[in-house]
Amino acid sequence: MVNLAIVEQNKVSYLHSIDCPHTLKLDLKVDSYQPVHCTALDRVLPAYQDEGIIDRSLKRNKLTAYTTKTSNNPAQLISILEQIQEEDYNLINKEYSPGVCCIAAPIFDDYDMVAALPGFSLSAARISPEITDSI
Repeated sequence: MVNLAIVEQNKVSYLHSIDCPHTLKLDLKVDSYQPVHCTALDRVLPAYQDEGIIDRSLKRNKLTAYTTKTSNNPAQLISILEQIQEEDYNLINKEYSPGVCCIAAPIFDDYDMVAALPGFSLSAARISPEITDSI
């Protein structure tokens, strides 16, 4: 599955999704918002925002554990956001949906602000265990 999102008013807005011919199905609706703490696309935006905005967002939003692999510890999430900023991409492994891995990266505008977010989701079963274990 391929997803495209843009940044609107400091939120990630999903514009388009293309399903794959395999059995992976994620219900990402156009103009929907997903949890910022456990989806690859939604983690990228806060990685490039002011720390105060991030702290308020983490305190304001409930960090629900969707799977046993969901990162819902604020200190751990801050560390993940710092890593995203260093590497310019985000990988998740079964954090929002069991059996689903995702990767997302920012596209910057002329002012070095995150303007768009392409992301790719695939079944963890289609990736070798050596790779998924390292994510």
